[in-house]
Amino acid sequence: MDIQPLYLLSSVFKRRSKKRSSSQLRRIPAHMLIFVLKGSGMLLINGAIQRIESFELYYLTPGMMLELSEQHEPIEYYAILFEPLVVKVKSRDRSVTESAEDSFLFPPGHIAIHNTEQVFRRCSSLYDSLKPSAERDEFSLRLTFETLLQSLQREIAGQQKAMSDPIDRSIEHMERNLGEKMILAGLAHMTNLTPETYSRLFKRKTGLLPLEYLTRLRIDEAKKLLLHEDSRVKEIVGQVGFRSEFYFSRTFHRYVGVAPSIYMKRSKLKIAAASSLGFGDVMKSLGVELTANVDLFWYPWLTEMLSTETWGAIKAVRNNKVRLIPNWFVMSWTPNGQHQIMDALLESL
Repeated sequence: MDIQPLYLLSSVFKRRSKKRSSSQLRRIPAHMLIFVLKGSGMLLINGAIQRIESFELYYLTPGMMLELSEQHEPIEYYAILFEPLVVKVKSRDRSVTESAEDSFLFPPGHIAIHNTEQVFRRCSSLYDSLKPSAERDEFSLRLTFETLLQSLQREIAGQQKAMSDPIDRSIEHMERNLGEKMILAGLAHMTNLTPETYSRLFKRKTGLLPLEYLTRLRIDEAKKLLLHEDSRVKEIVGQVGFRSEFYFSRTFHRYVGVAPSIYMKRSKLKIAAASSLGFGDVMKSLGVELTANVDLFWYPWLTEMLSTETWGAIKAVRNNKVRLIPNWFVMSWTPNGQHQIMDALLESL
């Protein structure tokens, strides 16, 4: 099924708000773009204060509660009302439905625009085309409206991309300087964003808060360093930006599940699995290389095969040039004689 958005222009009007001695609360009935022509003031949108200025654009959505400050100047503006729909195409059938209530064309609120003159001309053109005295050209009207929406979408997409670039730069800085002390305020300062905005954008991009992401980078680097021969936990602590060996060990255990000292030994351990429950496959899925892996499930044909392929695999372990005596055995079986295979495996090692 192909799903396409469709935006229908409802109406365009030009208004001038009067100066009032008291504030006025209004509920927004439809999706609308507001382009301010003259005046300025304070606007309360869903309880949040927003300053409005001339030649700025705002996107309002159904259900929003607006309250104009009682001290505001008279404001003149264009209001473009439209309805977002969804066209569903399946084979030769088409259906048109209303879009979801939380499906917004733009982020609600103020829309930062650079080419204000172009937006002004398009709003004026839409308004003039819908005057009662004007000859209505539906195609030109539709084209002007679609062009306005597309230009705004491109501009917002470019702004979002530009805002994501500082996040990428801060991540690169983290990766290059894991041993240095970093705080949230310092990382935000690099991107010219407030700590709150930086944290919100960072989590939107990575799924983690900045310092959580930094800790994961440090733990991942520590895991690599711990696998080197002659590596020491005390030396690695400083290399990855921790100031306390105790705090590093506690953090490492929280993220990895084992203490750093155990993690170092794990790569050198020789582990064999003998199980009827597929423990060997589980160990492999966890990245553990097994010295030997024997399936202890008692298949009907196992008696005949024991003297050939399975026994040959056991002998291959025994005859290996390097004697692979495991440190650990992971074992399980059901009481159907599999212990005989285990005895044979132990004897072969």
